[in-house]
Amino acid sequence: MSVVKSIYLILGFLSFALGVIGIFLPIMPTTPFILLAAFCFSRSSERIYHWFINHKLFGKVIIDWNIHGVISLKSKLLVTILLPPSLIYSIFFKEFPPMIDATIAIVGVIILGFIWSRPSQRRSHQTT
Repeated sequence: MSVVKSIYLILGFLSFALGVIGIFLPIMPTTPFILLAAFCFSRSSERIYHWFINHKLFGKVIIDWNIHGVISLKSKLLVTILLPPSLIYSIFFKEFPPMIDATIAIVGVIILGFIWSRPSQRRSHQTT
């Protein structure tokens, strides 16, 4: 295995681990890390990538994003419910400089805006 593939493989496992942690910690996002892990596995190990995209829990999210650019309504709602309390906690209950607080708020708004700008369902193909 080449050095580049090894780096992608390590990054894939690290991203996957962070995504799994994100399932249990509301502050930590899950989906971006799972998508990053899928990307890294696609560049490093065909066997792991195929396992990953066929996984019961993660496969549909990866395929919907990779092929259709879709973020499910359920995922959007979950992020919209869990992200603001995390941001509020970081801004109001942690001692960060005002510039960091502003950055946290702006990044949160950008994340929510991006998520809600994506389609929630696959578009049906119309035949003529």
